[in-house]
Amino acid sequence: MAQKEVQVSPADARLTVFDKTEGTWRLLCSSRSNARVAGLSCEEMGFIRRNRVLSRWRVFAGAVAQASPHGLQLGVQAVIYHGGYLPFRDPNSEENSNDIALVHLSSPLPLTEYIQPVCLPAAGQALVDGKICTVTGWGNTQYYGQQAGVLQEARVPIISNDVCNGADFYGNQIKPKMFCAGYPEGGIDACQGDSGGPFVCEDSISRTPRWRLCGIVSWGTGCALAQKPGVYTKVSDFREWIFQAIKTHSEAGGMVTQL
Repeated sequence: MAQKEVQVSPADARLTVFDKTEGTWRLLCSSRSNARVAGLSCEEMGFIRRNRVLSRWRVFAGAVAQASPHGLQLGVQAVIYHGGYLPFRDPNSEENSNDIALVHLSSPLPLTEYIQPVCLPAAGQALVDGKICTVTGWGNTQYYGQQAGVLQEARVPIISNDVCNGADFYGNQIKPKMFCAGYPEGGIDACQGDSGGPFVCEDSISRTPRWRLCGIVSWGTGCALAQKPGVYTKVSDFREWIFQAIKTHSEAGGMVTQL
């Protein structure tokens, strides 16, 4: 486990804890341009605004080590970002609602033993306070440390927005389409470089238990600080946006805004 410190922006966040062996998590892919970003399926990219040359972007899937010769490499055809994400319009904006984007790959991603999709939350599926879920990524193992070479994971509980908006936590900065997860005492958290990474919860809504993408690593104050848990985009509030974006921009190329 790693301890974290300092301010994390939506464009710059990563993760902690222990190494995962090959094939344990089949949900992750990473993207690389000049920077590296964790991303699931890949649903949010922190460096979009600063890396507009998509021809240089590559998505890697099917390996847990950054330097692994295994896995697949695909190009990026388009990035569809949410038009309500204010930092794209104003870099000085501190309003982080709607922190979500879709990546349109240049070719279909084949499913294998090590590459599998994650389910979206069910319509109307509520987050359960205290439920332990899992966040994964290749972020720093400590704020001023190095990027993890092997995929890391952390199991953290969901915290209610009422608690997370308390004066000792984030003081009303947590908006309805966000949620917090972590421990009040800190110690385990997402950190620099994990932005866009998946927060997945296992449930039994269907006949067989499924992992659902309940959150996307978004922002936070520091890494693993007491009363400053990680803040995530609440994916269940964006189901219709995701479906509409896919329908509207299935043939798109370049940078696309979807309101």
